[in-house]
Amino acid sequence: MSMRFVQLAGLILVGCGGIARVDGSDPMSPKELVDPLFEAFAEDPAESLPITGPVNLDVDIFRGDVLVRRAEGLDSPRLITTRRADFGAGRSEDGYLALDDVQIKARVESGPEGPVLVIKASSGHPDAAQMRTDLIIELPEPSGVRVRSGFGHIEVRGCVGPIDAQTNEGNVLVRSHRPLQGDVTAISNRGAALVAVRGETEAMVDLEAMGGEARSRVMGAGLKILPGTTASRFKGVMNEGTWMITVRATEANASFHAIPNPEFTAFHFDTP
Repeated sequence: MSMRFVQLAGLILVGCGGIARVDGSDPMSPKELVDPLFEAFAEDPAESLPITGPVNLDVDIFRGDVLVRRAEGLDSPRLITTRRADFGAGRSEDGYLALDDVQIKARVESGPEGPVLVIKASSGHPDAAQMRTDLIIELPEPSGVRVRSGFGHIEVRGCVGPIDAQTNEGNVLVRSHRPLQGDVTAISNRGAALVAVRGETEAMVDLEAMGGEARSRVMGAGLKILPGTTASRFKGVMNEGTWMITVRATEANASFHAIPNPEFTAFHFDTP
């Protein structure tokens, strides 16, 4: 389905299954059956959102992966969505039809630190637990970033904070080649969480892994390890310790890296 945006008293509607028929035409986008027995998916065309200047971001989706990244050269934020349904053997046609029950809405709100782009994805389908919406959000110059996913991986790349990224199940990765300018929280309730920054960052570091290890790797920076550090809990101060970095993982590792090229480094996650 072709996504369409309309500004209505600060509300941008993303057309999914008739949510925003702004011109009376059929908003359905091409849907594909990836496997004749299992998965159906729809890749919606990328859409530029009618917002200019720095913007805060607030994302909350029922299930799916989220990638938020700073993209130089963009005039306004860009949203790319992929809706998926995997109902199991023999039900690919049901999944094909269920894609239209996914609702994606974006709203511009006023916040204490400037405009906030709020993006939400949900589904009222009885088999929503077998559905997901993957998002790629590109921002020209993000301010604060908040991301929540009920099930899926989260990556926030190139943003300098404040950042708050949490998933109920999946991995969380926050990384930036620019020194932080705000607090960072990365939490997975079932999965690994990792924050990677440059060594110039001034930060208090607090890692905790339930059922895993708390790991730190620091290159080219001063790191003081604080009392109370154990195999599963790490507390430290990097440089002057201006910003707070909180990392929580469950049944996996909680990690912190201060390295020269965080955005161009491959990270391996040991997950449940």
